Amino acid sequence: MAGWQAEVVPQRLRTSGARQSLDAWSRARAWPDSFIPDDAHFRGVQEAEAMLPVSSAGLGTPGDVAPASHGSGPKWRSLGPLNIGGRTLCLTINPQNPMTVYAGSAGGGLWVSRTGGIGVDAWRRVVTGLPVTSASCLAIAPNDTSVMYLGTGEVYAWQNALGGLVGRGTRGSYGFGILKSIDAGQPWSMSLDWSRDQRRGVWSIRIDPEEPNRVWAATTEGIYRSTDAGATWTLSLNVVMGTDIELDVQNPDTAYAACGNFNSPGYGLYRTFNGGSNWTRLAGGLPAVYGGKAQIVLSSQFTNVIYAGIGGTGVPPSGSMILRSFDHGTTWTQRSTLVDYSSYQYWYSHDIAIQPNNYENVWVCGIDIWKSMTSGMSPTRVSDWQLAYAGVVPIGGPEGPAAYVHADIHAITFHPTVMSTVYFATDGGVFRTINGGASYESCNGGYATSQFYPGFAVAAADTVPALGGMQDNFSAIYEGGPAWNRVIGGDGCWAAIDHTNSFNMWGSYQLLSIHRSFDRGANWSAVIPPGAGSTTAFVAPFVLSSLSSTPLYAGRAIGYRATNGGTNWVAGGAIAGRATIAMSASATLPGRIIVGCEPDAGGNAVWLSDNEGISWTNISAGLPNRYPLDVVVDPLHPQHLFVGNDLGVFASPDGGGTWGSFREGLPEALLVCDLVVTPGLVAWPNPFALRIQIRMADGTPRHGDGAIVILNAAGRLVRHLAVTDITSSTTWDGTDDAGRSVSDGVYWARIQGENNKGESVRLVRRR
Repeated sequence: MAGWQAEVVPQRLRTSGARQSLDAWSRARAWPDSFIPDDAHFRGVQEAEAMLPVSSAGLGTPGDVAPASHGSGPKWRSLGPLNIGGRTLCLTINPQNPMTVYAGSAGGGLWVSRTGGIGVDAWRRVVTGLPVTSASCLAIAPNDTSVMYLGTGEVYAWQNALGGLVGRGTRGSYGFGILKSIDAGQPWSMSLDWSRDQRRGVWSIRIDPEEPNRVWAATTEGIYRSTDAGATWTLSLNVVMGTDIELDVQNPDTAYAACGNFNSPGYGLYRTFNGGSNWTRLAGGLPAVYGGKAQIVLSSQFTNVIYAGIGGTGVPPSGSMILRSFDHGTTWTQRSTLVDYSSYQYWYSHDIAIQPNNYENVWVCGIDIWKSMTSGMSPTRVSDWQLAYAGVVPIGGPEGPAAYVHADIHAITFHPTVMSTVYFATDGGVFRTINGGASYESCNGGYATSQFYPGFAVAAADTVPALGGMQDNFSAIYEGGPAWNRVIGGDGCWAAIDHTNSFNMWGSYQLLSIHRSFDRGANWSAVIPPGAGSTTAFVAPFVLSSLSSTPLYAGRAIGYRATNGGTNWVAGGAIAGRATIAMSASATLPGRIIVGCEPDAGGNAVWLSDNEGISWTNISAGLPNRYPLDVVVDPLHPQHLFVGNDLGVFASPDGGGTWGSFREGLPEALLVCDLVVTPGLVAWPNPFALRIQIRMADGTPRHGDGAIVILNAAGRLVRHLAVTDITSSTTWDGTDDAGRSVSDGVYWARIQGENNKGESVRLVRRR
């Protein structure tokens, strides 16, 4: 276990990669309009749930899309990674049982830990029964912790908040209001119902500690209030982009709100003394102009003491400011303007908190964590995101040395009674300190919330290895177990694996920064195509030809080709003058490449080259005017098509003539960014202890004199499993042909017989 190699890990760009990523997400889904229709996702979810499922047998018989009974055929199962956490927006601790911690992820919904986040199996996903992808905030009633309110939607910009340049962009998923549970998270029901207005998001919820029927919510549409426990809601403060709401616990009729981001209308801090009937925009020393968002915190001891952390106070937008008020927000004093803790994430990830029993102990976060013992003056940086460990970090941690906390911190949450214990929600999951910031530990055991980008790669002959890139979490290699191997650095992007030798692999980080390894990820070197600084997608594509191990193709606004694994590149012709976002090389015709570009007003998004990118032909005619991202075709059965989108996975057994749902075992809400079909065997659970099930990945019968053979790592025969029809799973009980239990280690299962195609899968026995 070691720190990242300096020549491999990119220095963090002084612009926001999160901004580019989220804007691209929104553009792709909204095109050709400027925004995603209000109710499109929720309506689509309902339509998808009504679709007939396609069974694995149906995919084996073209034209058969008869309904499959739930549980027939193999289910989807999570491969992890269970040692790498994804972007997390909020953390809430049960005040009556602090070992119970809830984490709201940006792409994986709501999760709960009953161990304070500690352990290899610390987290479980909370099933809401509704399509929750981003859980942005959670409030638990302090006197009845079975009552919970969950806010949804990750939305940072409201309408044309950038002077017309962004149309409801800068968002990470769909929001549909507030959910409520009165039974500690099971079941949930709609409270503030925005299922027909899903461009909205909820950023903060507070429950009146004296009268729990009174609930407040800071949302993209303003500050809402309910007086009947969430049955109905009223817009109390009509100022958009509410980012925070705080209550005076000694006088809950007094509330404070922070509104604004990206210079949205009316941005500033607001106060009400009469339960929201009237609001006052605060001034008295607050900055008159700032471009980011503000966060506020009140002292629970002395509720006249208020702090504000404000981002985007400089020009160009950057800069951070800590302010304090001793008179309920009437006048403010700047405590620190010299430490730019939010930096270029002034609109995205920063928070401010104070120690509950000592208001002079102030914590702020943005890229890293900063702490001041003098009421916000001269804060000191007390974490370092650059210390992340490479390789296979243990499930449950550590992921770095004592000072490491993942970058881009969204929230700070204090333990309700132990003041030295503080939790942090980051782009790399959950972290905590139990000694007031002297050291930190990761709390991501089992927290499978990483957000993979398109461009995932799998070895041709096996499901191992596989390689993919994740939002702000580097690239990671799947090696057969739930703990993945972190490599390269940055925002992991497209990947490729040599179909003839899986030790040769390519990964990348943002803006087509390609790296190459010839030893299955142990060492990497940069092989970046020319044209850096030109029109390039944040997540830019490259592919390796499956006809030969030499041609490597990459796309900016023009195409590039390398015949030596990327050591030297040759520029091809201009494609469309716009960023390339998807790419594929033909498996049958040498030199044929197809790319998808960001479309223009007329579509014109799909281009073809038959001469390795020297010239390009527009083949967009007749296609819908949408972003062409990817389509997966079964390599053994070209009539079998699979599509993944923001509603799940769908399959067609007849070349697209008919479609059915193919999502058994998937969560009720997910964003499918990439699909890869591997033609070999599949086996589960893998690793295994007592027995393992093995079946053909494509579900196609192999009749006749067939067999599955189990080989050890040296290639010697261990077990011969005679079969006549491998249409369902075949079980190996971990014994050899003599009935003796084999030792722990690596084994291989391989198909043999009249239809032998050499398919194999790696098995890992671990007891």
